Amino acid sequence: MTGYISPWHIFAVAFLQGVAFSIEDPSRRTAMLDIVGRNRLVNAMSLELVGQILGKMTGPFIGGLITGLMGFTEAFIFVIMIHLISL
Repeated sequence: MTGYISPWHIFAVAFLQGVAFSIEDPSRRTAMLDIVGRNRLVNAMSLELVGQILGKMTGPFIGGLITGLMGFTEAFIFVIMIHLISL
């Protein structure tokens, strides 16, 4: 809306998010053993994988809908609001 954010800004943030995920994912899976123990590790990892797959399937679909209905800038503002709420 203000003209300060270009698409390359979004791509740079997405790249940084991917780098952070590549560090965070192995750490989370290692911590899972400490949290649930050996007896429930397979169930916990399966549940986490289902959540990731559902997120990967529904996220782009919803993002495409929001971008198509509201536009690129408004979709970005919507994502920022969702992240602020989740904090």
